[in-house]
Amino acid sequence: MCRLLGAVSRRQTTLRHSLLSAPNSLRSQSERDGWGQSHEDGWGLGWYDPAGRARVLKQPAWAAHSPEFDQAAREIATKMAVGHVRRATVGRRDPIHTHPFALGDWMLAQNGGIGQLWHDRIAAALGPGVIAGETSGEHLLAWLYAHVGDQTGAAQEPGIIACLQALIARPRSITSANFILTTGDRLFAFHYAVHEYHALCWTTRRRSVIVASEPTTDDEVWYDVPNGCLLVVDSGGMPELLRLTNGGPDSYARPLAEVREIAPRPIHLQGPARYDYGGNEYERYDLDEDDKVRTYKHSQGGGYLAARE
Repeated sequence: MCRLLGAVSRRQTTLRHSLLSAPNSLRSQSERDGWGQSHEDGWGLGWYDPAGRARVLKQPAWAAHSPEFDQAAREIATKMAVGHVRRATVGRRDPIHTHPFALGDWMLAQNGGIGQLWHDRIAAALGPGVIAGETSGEHLLAWLYAHVGDQTGAAQEPGIIACLQALIARPRSITSANFILTTGDRLFAFHYAVHEYHALCWTTRRRSVIVASEPTTDDEVWYDVPNGCLLVVDSGGMPELLRLTNGGPDSYARPLAEVREIAPRPIHLQGPARYDYGGNEYERYDLDEDDKVRTYKHSQGGGYLAARE
């Protein structure tokens, strides 16, 4: 049981709001998430430096009480990132089992588990010496990278979808295959889980897209990533929501013969914002990653808009 955070921005930006100062920041979730759980067993941040190289900083420590987490959250600036706080269910509290995991320029953080059956399948397919630990996150990254790691840009999408369809086709032992994967070209966020605790949601800001296990703010529109769906965000911050199956592993839903794009659905939260759909003009209050409030008008039809009461 863990909490995830991912971000894509059109320019170098810090994530201190989502990581530190938001009402339900990742740091806050490490102390107490929306279900009352703490995540004391590790934290990790993965990002890309200005040269596009993947960087990972992680510790088997409680983020809520880690000066190193606070410093990194304040200082890291990037166009794409993934974050994780850990509540251990499989594997010791040590660096080997701390997310995110990295191979080449790919980084992945996961919550829940795909089970020993899938661990054994992946380990057998990849051979000895590839996987060092026991977590589902490391197994999933190694499997996806082995199949698609030589692809770049839009060419990554069909390969990742094919891997996920193979996973869905054999759901026995899976409780949650949720993950956020960054490749430097794309961010992929997959929701496939038995329990609603393993949710994923996302929001758009003036120049970025944020993905999280639960909303970090209460004054923005957050969209659900429905069970069985894959959210893909390109490096320009353009999100695409794809349905791979109708339901989670408990429903034993088979992969769809044809993957289809679906419209986003907002999560209705308590708070100062109301949510609407349509072409009316609303005033939107947007808190960007530099902790500055932006106010602007938006009147294009067909979008979810937020307005102050």
